[in-house]
Amino acid sequence: MKELVNLRTEEVDLEARRISLVGKGRKPRVVPIPHLLADVLREYLDELRPSLPKSAYLFANPRGNRSLRGRYGPRALHDLVLEAGTSAGVAGRPFPHRWRHSYATSLIRRGEDIHVVQRLMGHSNNINVPWPENFYNAA
Repeated sequence: MKELVNLRTEEVDLEARRISLVGKGRKPRVVPIPHLLADVLREYLDELRPSLPKSAYLFANPRGNRSLRGRYGPRALHDLVLEAGTSAGVAGRPFPHRWRHSYATSLIRRGEDIHVVQRLMGHSNNINVPWPENFYNAA
């Protein structure tokens, strides 16, 4: 959540479909943006973002909280993700960390190399994850 609330507009390159950010331990990282998300972000930046308070952060807080310099705080963003998941009818509790795990799982099931996924998730060293035998074939 911290990386997301601190994400600056200048770190998002929609043409190249990538986000360049600094993660835990001040390590630089590049994260690809899927086509569909790039389209949604472009629409947000073109249509909604101009009506929000000026802020260097990608996701500007419409209330413009001065102490947060115009961005959402981690708790507010957490609550927005929960609300969006609930309104979309997601089964169970749609916690933000659950989306992170779901994204990693979908990449692995589609054949992405585990080490690539670990780097995308910001893991600095290779970890061994004991996947169940039926993991790759599960729906």
